[in-house]
Amino acid sequence: MLKEYSLGGVLRSRRKLFTAGLAILVVNRSVGLIPAGSVKILLDDVIGRQQTTLLSPLIAVVAASLVVEAISGYLLTTYLDGEGHKLAASIRMGLQRHVYRLPVSYFDRRRGGEVVSNIMTDVDRVRLLVRSGVVQLIGGGLTMLGSLVMLLWISPLMAALALASVCVMGVVAARPLKNLENIAREHNVLYGQLMGTVTEAIASIRVVKGYQKEGRLDEVFSGGATRLLESARRMLAVTARIELGTMLTFVG
Repeated sequence: MLKEYSLGGVLRSRRKLFTAGLAILVVNRSVGLIPAGSVKILLDDVIGRQQTTLLSPLIAVVAASLVVEAISGYLLTTYLDGEGHKLAASIRMGLQRHVYRLPVSYFDRRRGGEVVSNIMTDVDRVRLLVRSGVVQLIGGGLTMLGSLVMLLWISPLMAALALASVCVMGVVAARPLKNLENIAREHNVLYGQLMGTVTEAIASIRVVKGYQKEGRLDEVFSGGATRLLESARRMLAVTARIELGTMLTFVG
């Protein structure tokens, strides 16, 4: 029933929109490489060979590239953010319809706050995936490819060393990234459980006060918040190790 809201279904139903966003992203990252490439022309031709007639066209090209980059960046932000919000709203409505039609046994096995977290909070991560994940993944790949081509133009040896560093970095980061995925999944579960605890406590606050169980709720919430904090610390530690390994790889 929810197959249309899977990643593949979302991409297929909105392929024209994502294609337009990808085209804007390609333009944005391509023109972003022009200022870096112009440095070689400035040093080799304008300064080295004293071809001062190239200075004015070079400045014009760099200025135009900055304008195009700014405009495409604005369009990219507004376009992908808008599509991300539309996608999140569509998935949230479909998930809500699906959850309301599940058997009662499903709700007996889960806290109300967990279900609320799945519908409201987890869906927002899809919006962030569209905005941040797509831009970082595809945009980073395009930037890396363009930088590699530029390095080949400047120095094939530098390009070979950069490519080797990227390969080593991928091997080094593979295992920590897998651990980070597992920790993030556990963190989401703990967050849903903690939200479930708060939601149920507030919904039954009269019963809690009637039996004077505020202290017990404090213990339960403190335990859940502590586990959530430990999970966040583990994520930060793994992320820091990945960043450190990346920097050491490039330095080496």
